[in-house]
Amino acid sequence: CREASRACRAFMGTIVAPDATTRTEGDLLLVSISLPSLRKAGELDLQLAPDRLELTAPGYHLVQPLAQRVRDSEATAKFDKKKRVLTVTLPIVSLDDSNAAAAAA
Repeated sequence: CREASRACRAFMGTIVAPDATTRTEGDLLLVSISLPSLRKAGELDLQLAPDRLELTAPGYHLVQPLAQRVRDSEATAKFDKKKRVLTVTLPIVSLDDSNAAAAAA
């Protein structure tokens, strides 16, 4: 394998930050993470907070700050085995949610 490729470095035992893209669709924040050497979703650990996402898997580690606050407890994640891409869907905290939380405090 080529020494410069991410998959090769992951295979050889090096920890790398995977490529991640973030986009907004309506009131959802979608984070797509490319994990070319990951074989199954059970090999990864995903931790979510209202302002960040953290992923650890064999050969990978990613801490991704989120541009918008999210309701992390309502997030979903799906791993596409064919493409080897994890897509995390996070509901964005709306202004109404923020006002309700402030009023309750």
